[in-house]
Amino acid sequence: MVVTQSYLSKGIQWLEERLVELSYLFLIVGFCLGTVDLFTQGTLMSNSLMTYLWASTQAVAIDGSFFVKHKRLALALYNKSWGTALAYLPICLLLSVVAWLVNDVQSMADVLKITPIESIQRLGLDLATLTHVRGALVVLVAISIAVENAISKAVGGQKDQVNSSKRGPWSGAREGPSQCTGGWPCGVGRG
Repeated sequence: MVVTQSYLSKGIQWLEERLVELSYLFLIVGFCLGTVDLFTQGTLMSNSLMTYLWASTQAVAIDGSFFVKHKRLALALYNKSWGTALAYLPICLLLSVVAWLVNDVQSMADVLKITPIESIQRLGLDLATLTHVRGALVVLVAISIAVENAISKAVGGQKDQVNSSKRGPWSGAREGPSQCTGGWPCGVGRG
């Protein structure tokens, strides 16, 4: 049973890493689609295929980040990396609030067989506020992913330089940077 759990844990970790990589790509695509739609006065999203594409990119990028960001917050708290935890805290709070509200709205719409807009109205929620909170969340997640990627590449580049300086011309195959887990890659940003 332990072997299965180990494979499962490794599989989940692999999936989380791919999800973060996809989130970065999908946020770029989502930002671009939103800007094009704005400048074309909404004509891009009038195509139902584009609406589904935009909604899917948002769902993967934002909702997919929920577990990854919370895990990183928990690891930062466990490692007493207060600066890292402080950076993840507002993102995790907003992710939680948005997930809660989306599930409330969707649940009511499903149960009562009404539209999401009607569900928002029946729940007494303000659509403008929800839109602003979701927009702020998209930007914060995008910033966090960009910073994580930049730090990871910087740390990886430094480790490559250190590894290459330790090896002489007689050494064997080149080793890649070590893989670190947790909050910010390899302990960078610990407060």
